[in-house]
Amino acid sequence: MLYVFIVFGFILFFIIYALVFSRSKTLGKFIFNKAMASEQKQAELTASSIDVDGTKISYYHNQTIAGRPTLLLLHGFTADKTIWHRFAKLAKDDFNLVIPDMLGHGDTVYNRQQSHTLEAQTNMLMHLMTALKVDRYFVSGNSMGGMITMQLLLSDKTRVEKAILLDPAGAKSQFALDMHDAGVNPFLLKTIPEFLELYGRTMATAPFVPPSVLEYLGQRDYLDRHDQLSHIFDDFFNIDKFYDAPMSVENETLHIIWGEKDDLLPVSDAQMWTSMTQASLSIYPEIGHMPMVECPKRTYQECKNFFMR
Repeated sequence: MLYVFIVFGFILFFIIYALVFSRSKTLGKFIFNKAMASEQKQAELTASSIDVDGTKISYYHNQTIAGRPTLLLLHGFTADKTIWHRFAKLAKDDFNLVIPDMLGHGDTVYNRQQSHTLEAQTNMLMHLMTALKVDRYFVSGNSMGGMITMQLLLSDKTRVEKAILLDPAGAKSQFALDMHDAGVNPFLLKTIPEFLELYGRTMATAPFVPPSVLEYLGQRDYLDRHDQLSHIFDDFFNIDKFYDAPMSVENETLHIIWGEKDDLLPVSDAQMWTSMTQASLSIYPEIGHMPMVECPKRTYQECKNFFMR
């Protein structure tokens, strides 16, 4: 019996060490991959790919059921489709889900010769939905994905029924102009401490992530992709394409959700969005830049209520 307790103690110590103290990128990769596989399974998502204009687009989908509405979910800059796992777990029984990796992100392979502008990303998605034979759909996007969501609502009017923006980029606010004038790109990082500082700004109530996983993600998604991120950022974040004038949006087709403690895009930008679009607005206290990760249940319920009414 003593032997059993000793073995159990060693196992428990290793687990605690691995989760709380270790900074091994190898261990972080293992934990991350296992966690993502588990979350994907719980959300009942299948990873597939499809050729769109010569580019193999990677995307998640659940079981397609005839008569059930389709919901397209768009991640932000430097993120990928896995950011929607917890939201998708709640949405899987209500919608046919399509969750792509945007151009140059996730498992959609980066191509230096490819354009990553707002127009290119929007056109890819329109062609993706055509290839998937989707006639009508709802769409929601976060940050960069929010700006693309807005462009889809304007460009794919015959198919997009309603849209929700989650802390969207794309308003030509004073904040955006100041960043442009200063030549600031907060995503170009050279060290893990810089990544940890950025990660701390992405969410006000972030779920626990082991240090080893953060070390792995910082290396994989930022340090190893420095030049790639620079190229995509320069393509996409063109201040001349940002919105600053009233947009033709039908009543009750657009809703905006914003985290009051967003440290990447200030909540003051939300007021500019509402004045440009006349969209309804919800501001979440104590939430940062990614409501669908920080408070997935609240965010999903509000999205569902808006889409279904």
